[in-house]
Amino acid sequence: MADNVLERITFKEDEKIFVEGDQGYQAYIVEDGEVSIVKGPDDEETVLATIGKGGMFGEMALIDG
Repeated sequence: MADNVLERITFKEDEKIFVEGDQGYQAYIVEDGEVSIVKGPDDEETVLATIGKGGMFGEMALIDG
């Protein structure tokens, strides 16, 4: 069953996972490293949060898309 639900994806440093306005359909769990949640254009990004190992983000997409 877990194979149908969980998928391991590796992202490179500074790689964008998704951007504001993308259709959401999954949540993410940080297995190693950290992820910064940012808002704004590339040249004026503001860091809203930093999610570390064991943290989850994107879960609201599962609730409201």
